[in-house]
Amino acid sequence: MKRIQRKNETPHATTFRHFTGLNVSDTNIIGGGFSIQDGDLVDRSGTFNAPSYNFGKFHDQNRTMNAAEKFVLEIAIANWRQCGAQNTKVEDLIEPMKAFGIIPNKKDTAQ
Repeated sequence: MKRIQRKNETPHATTFRHFTGLNVSDTNIIGGGFSIQDGDLVDRSGTFNAPSYNFGKFHDQNRTMNAAEKFVLEIAIANWRQCGAQNTKVEDLIEPMKAFGIIPNKKDTAQ
């Protein structure tokens, strides 16, 4: 593959530009960045997790993903590794997220 990364551009910004044709800094995208390095999930993306542009209400300038986002990503990656499925259905995430308290059970929120 020919080199497509521009000088002073992060790998995530390059990937975003390659697939969308847009510069991430010129968009209003809210996303999460990660990579798989030596088989492990790395969730520290300065491009998507802690952008310096005007998304203060969505990002706290922390390069690591929040716990819920990382949890869902870990399930999707495990699904991909075990089944070869590129996409994970949201309905397959609900019960694990309830079990770990990421989303409340209805019985926990009933008043």
